[in-house]
Amino acid sequence: MNLGKKIKELRKNRGYSQEVLAELMNVSSCAVSKWESSLSYPDLNNLVLLANLFNVSVDYLLDNNLLKESESQVLTNLEEMIKNASYQFDIKKVKEIQFKFSNSFLVIYTLARYLFNYGFEDDKDEELDYSLTLFFKALELMNTNEEYIVYSEEIKIDIINIYLKKEKYSEAIDFINKFHVINSSFLLGICFAKQKINDKALENLSKNYCETVLSLVNVAAYQSLVYVFARQMKTIKKRV
Repeated sequence: MNLGKKIKELRKNRGYSQEVLAELMNVSSCAVSKWESSLSYPDLNNLVLLANLFNVSVDYLLDNNLLKESESQVLTNLEEMIKNASYQFDIKKVKEIQFKFSNSFLVIYTLARYLFNYGFEDDKDEELDYSLTLFFKALELMNTNEEYIVYSEEIKIDIINIYLKKEKYSEAIDFINKFHVINSSFLLGICFAKQKINDKALENLSKNYCETVLSLVNVAAYQSLVYVFARQMKTIKKRV
């Protein structure tokens, strides 16, 4: 039995209506209805309040099967499904996993990638929207990421790709400017081009071209310096 069904069963056993439970919990009756329909989940504080109100444990309220799953098991399952393009988790299952591992950067990030791939492959708006939420959450948790090499720019690019996929070009531009995304001129050029704002598209793409040429010149200059330095060292060694 999932969390929503347990809340509904416990409420009915106490003879409470959704409105009464909502008043006792200091939430809206709409919130209670969504909990019982598994459309949303109570946060940790409300979960503890529910457990105390019904005189049960938090473990009892949560999905017993999910409680038995470790973080590594969840990650292994997700990575395997991403690798094989096999999507077996629905939104409800994803939300349950997010709830249990809400402070785990890697779980949140992997869930976001899972929904991102699923949404892109089958043009599923709900999955893409939810992956966007999870990617933003992953950015918040970046400072807790100590074991795995995942760069914030990777997450930012995924967020921009979602905006582009959903044709939300203004949101993409706002995000690029706010979060100082690397290679922003090129990305801004694409967004303006998609909106047919040709002057700004040309301005940013031209800027990106100049930046690219400059970076190549800098690389070439650096390689020349390395070559000169190596020859000088060789000459010095001969003299010694």
